[in-house]
Amino acid sequence: MLMVEGDLWDYYDAGVPVAISTNIGWTRAGLNVMGRGVAAQAAARFPKLSRRYGEYCRERGVSARVIAYCPTRGDTPLFLFPVKLLNTESPNLSWRHPADLDLIAKSATELLQYEPLFRTIALPLVGCGNGGLRRQDVLAVLRNVLESDVFVLVEMHAFLRE
Repeated sequence: MLMVEGDLWDYYDAGVPVAISTNIGWTRAGLNVMGRGVAAQAAARFPKLSRRYGEYCRERGVSARVIAYCPTRGDTPLFLFPVKLLNTESPNLSWRHPADLDLIAKSATELLQYEPLFRTIALPLVGCGNGGLRRQDVLAVLRNVLESDVFVLVEMHAFLRE
């Protein structure tokens, strides 16, 4: 895995698929809560994303996994990368939980299936913003799973100063 400093959306705008950290949950209206960080940015860019991913989470529940989402046919995909477990009693509150390192490891392993299809897949430092995890803990998990230089970890400036 390569590490760079920059803006994840610059990669997407250049045609590179990106992974978006998510929770596994949905509201009564069927939307996935994407209120902060890269997920909020993705939801603002792609208005149908929250509904489509919420429907997927509702169908799959705890078995939700990394999936590719293409806003329109032929677009560069987004990989929806679960980092927060489903709150089975209140799915609409799944976003409130801290990110889970085991789920991050599982999602990173699932992301590997897309490696042969792309020269580069970019991802943020998942689970460290609203997820509340420590940078060094997440890096250890990601480095262990995403060994190939196909994967580019795009770090924002705030995390680099920790």
